[in-house]
Amino acid sequence: MKKVLYILITLLIVIIAALVYLNLVSDSGSQLDDEEITFPESPGNIPDPQSATFDLRGETGAIEVRNFFTDPLTRTDPVNEGHYQLGTYIDPYSPSPSDEPYYIEYIASTGYFNISLLAIPIAESRVEAEQFLLGHLSVSEDQLCNINYRVTVPARVDLLYAGQSLGFSFCPGAVAL
Repeated sequence: MKKVLYILITLLIVIIAALVYLNLVSDSGSQLDDEEITFPESPGNIPDPQSATFDLRGETGAIEVRNFFTDPLTRTDPVNEGHYQLGTYIDPYSPSPSDEPYYIEYIASTGYFNISLLAIPIAESRVEAEQFLLGHLSVSEDQLCNINYRVTVPARVDLLYAGQSLGFSFCPGAVAL
């Protein structure tokens, strides 16, 4: 009986040692250790602060827009470097939800606008966001249709429209609300 117990204990020690060895070998061969991570060298599409306008990359080419970085209603996103909040400011550290009708974020590295509609009726929130952008970018409706953007609704606001890109109401392919 003792002989069987010694064999089982020895076998268990060998198995544990093999598992520990395999675990160490697989961790040291991690692909992340071998790859160098690179980040963009430029901050993206940010104009000279002295310039009144700048060119924004659009769907069909460059669009001249007002330099909204000099607008007091444009703020740096405190959490995401290179992201800017336009119009309404939402404090990411606040525990209470925002009562703003929309949220507009510009991502400088991609020249992309994310517009979130945060209040019902959704159609009114979209119109308010559109009017803000038309005025603060100093562009026409056709030009606004050609910027790189997405208009969305969070699921907590409206499940029917969540997960869709609604578009601007006056643009081809916009979702009718």
